[in-house]
Amino acid sequence: MSPDLKDKIVRLIINIPASLASEIEMDKIKKCLSDAHLIAGISRNVEKIDREKIDIGTEIESLTPIQALRTYFKSKKYPAAKQKELEEYAAKLLEN
Repeated sequence: MSPDLKDKIVRLIINIPASLASEIEMDKIKKCLSDAHLIAGISRNVEKIDREKIDIGTEIESLTPIQALRTYFKSKKYPAAKQKELEEYAAKLLEN
């Protein structure tokens, strides 16, 4: 059951995890609020994902692009076969 929004001023704050942010359908939300006298604002607060820092033990600038990819793949625990395949694609792209 939706609340009676007639003659109301609405301010909506949506707190959502980053994994679900793409599922917010703003057009549907606005349609649901269409009976309101005024929509004062709709805010989406997407929780930031903490990224894991990779300790490479050296300056990042000293790595070649392929070495940087390998470091990334290892940190994400990519299977060896997938890692090799992706490295081959990267090498082809870097040749051009």
